[in-house]
Amino acid sequence: PILHAKRLTKTFRYQKRGKGWADWFNPAYATVEAVRGLDLAVDPGERVAFVGPNGAGKSTSIKMFSGILTPTS
Repeated sequence: PILHAKRLTKTFRYQKRGKGWADWFNPAYATVEAVRGLDLAVDPGERVAFVGPNGAGKSTSIKMFSGILTPTS
């Protein structure tokens, strides 16, 4: 295959917003899984389309394939 991905995963970590000054010194963090366990193989000459709802990880997957983002695993 020209493109081969096995169990591709990407998670993002972000800081939750707090309401008071205490949250500045002890911030809370959360993680979001943008792509979980993607398996894909594309052979030469094949056409591929990513279809899905907003927030499904389509753009994140393409960015990982092109090298813009580094996969978590």
